Amino acid sequence: MDKSDPKNIIKKHYRKLIKLITIVNKHFKTESIHELRVEYKKLRAFLRMISEEKDAEQKIKIPGKLKKAYHIAGSIRDLQLQCKSILAITEEETKKPKSYLKLIEQQIKKLKPEFSDIPLKKTIKKSIKKTGELTVEKINIIQSGKFINNNCTAIMAIITSRNFDDVNMHAIRKHLKDIFYTMQELEDINNETEFNTRAIAKEEIEYFDQLLEELGNFQDKCTSIALLDDNWLYSLNSANRQILKGIKETFIADKYTIKNDLINKLQHEIIPHLQVFQNIDMHLAN
Repeated sequence: MDKSDPKNIIKKHYRKLIKLITIVNKHFKTESIHELRVEYKKLRAFLRMISEEKDAEQKIKIPGKLKKAYHIAGSIRDLQLQCKSILAITEEETKKPKSYLKLIEQQIKKLKPEFSDIPLKKTIKKSIKKTGELTVEKINIIQSGKFINNNCTAIMAIITSRNFDDVNMHAIRKHLKDIFYTMQELEDINNETEFNTRAIAKEEIEYFDQLLEELGNFQDKCTSIALLDDNWLYSLNSANRQILKGIKETFIADKYTIKNDLINKLQHEIIPHLQVFQNIDMHLAN
């Protein structure tokens, strides 16, 4: 199999998704859902990258049903993590917000069949068939470098704007993931191209892994806080609301501690690291 053929790369991701969907449907474990969502993001990043160099009629988009399943699975995982966080923070407390935990469990039970009822395997098989319509035979390595560079530029634009609201923090994380998933794809096809990512990846991977983990923790805190807004709490008794009010205040404090550290890194550390990836584009253009 030609690893540099976009059709084969897309099919590879779709086949992995089929396997992961089967696993998720069996038990809906948090880690399995995470693996499914990561594979989806890898496919999404690859399709974004090849779409930048193709005419509109040549673009292949992720099917709507798969996108819907991705979001439902994410909601299930968010709720599972919320349960875990609430239980951890109240582990040594005599009083726990049992009604809230029950409410979350009810929502999870409601979402599971919504995920399972989507005909994902059939949808993916149709998408694999449509992939055969692609006419390009090889990954455009220069275009890959430009895609990485464009994501670096988008991150730098946010940093320059000094607007570090929650939406932009999430956008930075998405751009970084697109960079790294593209780098991984290039590494996978390394033997069939003139481009070697190993030296760059080895030099920078530890820094960006840590940064992505912190950005992920920040996003988790944002989600935890959102799951404690009034829409979730209005039906609960006063005892539950009082406990959860204290937990929410703790989450908010944690969020801003993480955010302040991230802003410091984004303003004073990240740009030289991003320039390493921007140099990929310069290298490939020569």
